[in-house]
Amino acid sequence: MNPEVDFLAAARKEYFEAVCYYSDRSEGVGLRFIEAIEATLARIADDPKRYPVRDGLRRCVLTKFPYNIHYRILDTGPQVVAVAHQKREPGYWLSRIEGN
Repeated sequence: MNPEVDFLAAARKEYFEAVCYYSDRSEGVGLRFIEAIEATLARIADDPKRYPVRDGLRRCVLTKFPYNIHYRILDTGPQVVAVAHQKREPGYWLSRIEGN
């Protein structure tokens, strides 16, 4: 994981669950998913404001996998709130940031 981008525990869990899912599906797909996420995290770390704000969070859409990375910018840097499958209920991650 990119050390310049922090993760909420729930987002980290989603990331690892997706890696396991893809790794179990076919050889090499889990690694390609990791590479896609890590490349996206590097872009986020390089320019945190590059992606649009929606529902109070920034969203980056992965191109080769049906996932979005939802993150916010804190004083300490970008923080991933969700690694969300695009078919999952929209906005489920908003409860993770309420009151913060």
